[in-house]
Amino acid sequence: MGVNETRVQSGDFSAISRRAFRNFHIVHNYVNHPNGRLWVIWKKGSLRIQALDMGSQWIHLTVSDEGSVHFLVTFVYAHNTVSERLPLWDLLRGSVTFILWLVIGDFNCVRYGTEHQSSMPHDTRAMGEFNDALYAAGLDDLNTHGCNFTWTNKQDGADRKWMKLDRALVNFGWQATFPGSYTDALAAGVSDHSPIVVSLFSAVAARPRQFRFLNCWIADATFLPLVEDAWLHNVQGCPMFQFVSLLKLVKGKLQTLHRSGYSNISGRVTILRDQLRACR
Repeated sequence: MGVNETRVQSGDFSAISRRAFRNFHIVHNYVNHPNGRLWVIWKKGSLRIQALDMGSQWIHLTVSDEGSVHFLVTFVYAHNTVSERLPLWDLLRGSVTFILWLVIGDFNCVRYGTEHQSSMPHDTRAMGEFNDALYAAGLDDLNTHGCNFTWTNKQDGADRKWMKLDRALVNFGWQATFPGSYTDALAAGVSDHSPIVVSLFSAVAARPRQFRFLNCWIADATFLPLVEDAWLHNVQGCPMFQFVSLLKLVKGKLQTLHRSGYSNISGRVTILRDQLRACR
């Protein structure tokens, strides 16, 4: 379990952790930030977990059980400003791996304009840097159930903001090994953030969604650069493995293109209609 923004000072950590988490292990990042912005907590004897790297915005771990399951998990609590998040994006780019990889937490940034609802304009630079880092790292969103927005400032009227700041991201190895895994964004409760819960197996076996190539993508100015960028990746292995891997990279980039500009058309029309009505 990852806990962000504990508000527990380093001098109080030992007493609180002994009292509240007696039978648990805890990894924290007080050495990287005086407020200990991240705790990772797990029950003693349940898993073998080792911290590989940590910074003020992340804790990067390897996780294994008594069987054959072995994967990486990166817990994230990103800083608020664009410039402060750059080391986090560099970490993701530099951690590309074929090992199963889950990245989860509060990124303090949205990926798409549809994940932000307020009177303020979208920060396209921040979204671009976030998505560029995810493309380079081979990460994409895990299927999500529950709340569309995971954070609100809880203010009234026109000052209210909703954003999807919290998410779980996985690489292709994770998707191939746990095709039924998904994320639940639960109700926020007393917090201003929704808890994010990852389940490895779907309760109901779901048929994988069939990939379809849409002709409208070709007219998009970013189509050819996206395909070229994916196809120029250096993939190691036999020729057939390289070919299949490159096709999957192209597929992932086209799916991201579709979500960013061509999905939820009816919802986008409704938002634009409301904005037009407000301008009259």
